Amino acid sequence: MKKCAFITLGCKANQYETQVLREAIFPNGYNEVSTNSAADLYVINTCAATSTSDEKSRQQIKRVIRKNQTPV
Repeated sequence: MKKCAFITLGCKANQYETQVLREAIFPNGYNEVSTNSAADLYVINTCAATSTSDEKSRQQIKRVIRKNQTPV
C-alpha cells in the first residue's frame, strides 16, 4: 500500500482543505503515516501570508526533502 503524510500550516481553511484532500486520496490506495515516517506522497498545505509563515513552510519542505533522500 502506498503511504502519504499531511502537513498543514495556517488557518482553519487550510485545515479544512487538508481534510478534503485526505478524503480524496484514501480511496486511491493510500495509507496515512506520521510526518516522521517516510512516505510516497507528502501533502504540505501552507500559508504564506507573513514572512514567518513563509519561513515555516520552507522549513517543512526542506525537512521532507532531507528525510526522503536516498543514499547514493
